[in-house]
Amino acid sequence: MQAHTEAYTHFNMSIIGGFFGCFAIISFCDVFANAQTTNMIKIINDIARGDFLSFFLRMAGLIVYFSGLSLSVIIPHYSRINLKYLSLIFNTLSVAAIAFMPSNVENSFYTYPLFFSMAFQWTAFPGAFGFASSCIFSTNNFRQFSTSLTEFVFSKEKAMLKKAKFYGLTLLSYHFGALIAVTGSLFIGKNCIFIVLIPITSAFILVSFGKAKKQKA
Repeated sequence: MQAHTEAYTHFNMSIIGGFFGCFAIISFCDVFANAQTTNMIKIINDIARGDFLSFFLRMAGLIVYFSGLSLSVIIPHYSRINLKYLSLIFNTLSVAAIAFMPSNVENSFYTYPLFFSMAFQWTAFPGAFGFASSCIFSTNNFRQFSTSLTEFVFSKEKAMLKKAKFYGLTLLSYHFGALIAVTGSLFIGKNCIFIVLIPITSAFILVSFGKAKKQKA
């Protein structure tokens, strides 16, 4: 039961990751705020082109993302606070920061809250069923789904089928979150950011339920 609760929580967090990832792309000039690969490549491009304003804005984003990852490692050394709860609080604060940020600021500033909260979420929710799985982007999940499904076709190992199902459901959850963001933006624009508070709330419930089950075990 505990393992299933952990899996449901992971799928829930994947919905959140998909929502935020898609929201940033459609709202802030195709910026994918959940990862840094594109940002770091563009930093090199800015250096080569001599665009130092863009360089400093992108470097600031990289530092913010780094701080989210680092804080998730530092906190357990000094506190027993639950990182999952803290991650959900950061997600909620990101919603507030983006929703109430002045409309005339540089697009990069809108992405900084997501850089931080998504980096922190990545570490706070590392997977389920013993599978390491990101809930903020999809490439490795797609690789794991593809290879495990292919392996199952040849070997018929039930473990490979279980693995394929897990990563497949993670991908579906993630892109369901993206679909919610796209659909919401078509009707209410950037105000659709408030929709993500629904899966954030359900994640709080699942984390609390999982914690209670673990304490009883």
